[in-house]
Amino acid sequence: MTETPLANQPLFSDPDARASFPAPLAVTIEVMVSEISVSGEETTADETAGVVEALAAWLGRVWVAEYLLVASVDDAAIDDHLNRDLMEGVASDANVLTGQWIGLSRRIRAHLMGRATVVDGLTEIDFGEFGDDQHPVARLLRFRNHFSHGSFASTVVEIREHRQLLHDLLAKLPALRDQPVLCRDAETGVVRAANGRWPTVDAPEGTDIPAAHPCILGSGGDLLDLYPLLNVSFAGGEPRLEHPSKEHPVSALIELSAIAGWLETYEHQRQGFLVWDGTTAAADLPQAARGDLKEALAGARPGLVLVQGYPGCGSSGAVAAIDADDPLDLGLGRFAALGRVAVRSGDLGQSGLTVGRVLLRLAEEALGEQAGSRSSTVADLIKADGPLLQASAALAAAGKEVLLGIEDLHNGAVAYRGEPLTVRDV
Repeated sequence: MTETPLANQPLFSDPDARASFPAPLAVTIEVMVSEISVSGEETTADETAGVVEALAAWLGRVWVAEYLLVASVDDAAIDDHLNRDLMEGVASDANVLTGQWIGLSRRIRAHLMGRATVVDGLTEIDFGEFGDDQHPVARLLRFRNHFSHGSFASTVVEIREHRQLLHDLLAKLPALRDQPVLCRDAETGVVRAANGRWPTVDAPEGTDIPAAHPCILGSGGDLLDLYPLLNVSFAGGEPRLEHPSKEHPVSALIELSAIAGWLETYEHQRQGFLVWDGTTAAADLPQAARGDLKEALAGARPGLVLVQGYPGCGSSGAVAAIDADDPLDLGLGRFAALGRVAVRSGDLGQSGLTVGRVLLRLAEEALGEQAGSRSSTVADLIKADGPLLQASAALAAAGKEVLLGIEDLHNGAVAYRGEPLTVRDV
């Protein structure tokens, strides 16, 4: 007896199970099953890849919403790198690719590990480690990349194998079916579950669902709001979950409390008001190096003083020592302003523009000017008639000197997030 294509895949073979998934998933699963029925398995590589795309995007949006919810009530959960990626990727007009959704999900899952999520069992799908090509998620992504546009032929065996992987992955997260996305019609007040059938459901007691906001209700009463990652439309009488639009822009993410406060701090630091967060102490600098450093700083024009050392030898103590208290008695009193920057990959200290602005802030302090009064852009910062050399000329004319300690300067050879200026350039 010939085995049916959907044997051992009840989430796909059962119409009620298919319809119980969130609408974007339910639609793509139905398309895949319909194509199998009409044309056979051998034609469904694209449709299978479509379900992979829908699942990756759905989980990505859910994980982003979980992160924003936790970060809105717990400042300790706010992550600079995640926020920058959300601001420059998800919250921009750029199209987020399937692999990017998976990468975001993997990172947020790791970041929130140990915390409760609104969606029950959300951590059961682990996305694997970066570079683990044999993980089910990696295999599905590779399948999707190969076949989503019909670029390569695919065998029935390959299609069936990856459809089973997809089925097993969906089975790990019953909450996709058991915790429906709730949407309220602003005109009628009717609440519907945003699955494949959009049934009318009872409104949850004591919980207000904002109009146009798709929300998931947790077992503890918490509400996970997917807006503006998705919005609800009842135009024409047919409810739909839609992607961000001009009316519902995804840029509204930056107005959420988890992003807004962080963004204000980020922009302030971007203007050169960086807070040094080095991990070493001045006392870590070896005794043998202290005399040489003091002598170098006492020179007529010290310029660049390069302190080299092996990891763990305490050389970063030279930067930690650049403090108004002059803990190592380096003769820092000759400098009218002191500053410190740690250059770490992916952090603002790696930004050439930001470090250049730190120097401008030091010049303003030394010259008694208002902080932030010297404007600069990435295009004019280091030009011959630009603000940095203008500030240097003003310091020379006033007989003033400033000292900036840069920890891990070697990291400054790499541009920060695509900037045209590196710290080394500055």
